[in-house]
Amino acid sequence: METHAIRVAGRGLRLESGLTDHFDGPAGALPGCPLIGLLRDPSTRLETASHVHRCFARAKPTEINLLFQSEICLTTAYPHCGRYTPNRRPGDR
Repeated sequence: METHAIRVAGRGLRLESGLTDHFDGPAGALPGCPLIGLLRDPSTRLETASHVHRCFARAKPTEINLLFQSEICLTTAYPHCGRYTPNRRPGDR
């Protein structure tokens, strides 16, 4: 199974590899929390749950359970996460 990286662009997540949308959001965007990303590159995340993802909702990036990623972080349900803070971006202190 091929995995695609997705780069954060503004408020939504933009596709780097031309994948199609999977929800009724802006064109080219995928559902999911804007505060999930890779440890070394918070503006990029994988399309599926992964051990390399980190949550950037707090000052120190934290690991995220794979099931939680699949059911909350990478879906339109992310605003219901107790860690999610609107208007925060990865790297904010």
